[in-house]
Amino acid sequence: MSLRREYKTKQKELILDCVKRTQSTHSSAEQLLAHLRNSGEDIGLATLYRNLNRLVLEGVVVKYPGLGKNSASYQYIGKPEEHSRHYHLICLNCGKLVHLDCDKVEGFAEHIRATHEFTLDFKKTVFYGRCNSCVQVEAQSLRSADD
Repeated sequence: MSLRREYKTKQKELILDCVKRTQSTHSSAEQLLAHLRNSGEDIGLATLYRNLNRLVLEGVVVKYPGLGKNSASYQYIGKPEEHSRHYHLICLNCGKLVHLDCDKVEGFAEHIRATHEFTLDFKKTVFYGRCNSCVQVEAQSLRSADD
């Protein structure tokens, strides 16, 4: 029985390098494409998506869902077992994605596992709400409307 070899191409390596360079942020495919093209690389959007999907399947890149008109974002994590355990917050208004490292959430995840016999996938668990900036803008709009 032979092991399946990892599929490597020049484009895939360029895309992986780009995702690694932007790993401190969550980048959309369009943002990654702009980085690549600004570096002089001529890669098409379809090629980018195809290779991002492969990297997600390999587990070295995580894809975070987009919200409404916001496209999905991607982040390099390297080896999944080395990825720090955190959950995610997404603002329903602006689409901001925040990593949530919190012992209280870890306690909640343990409660779900022990009490409900269900294990949360920390790479895919997302809490939706509104970020403080959007709450402040909404509150300001309401105050202005009342004047």
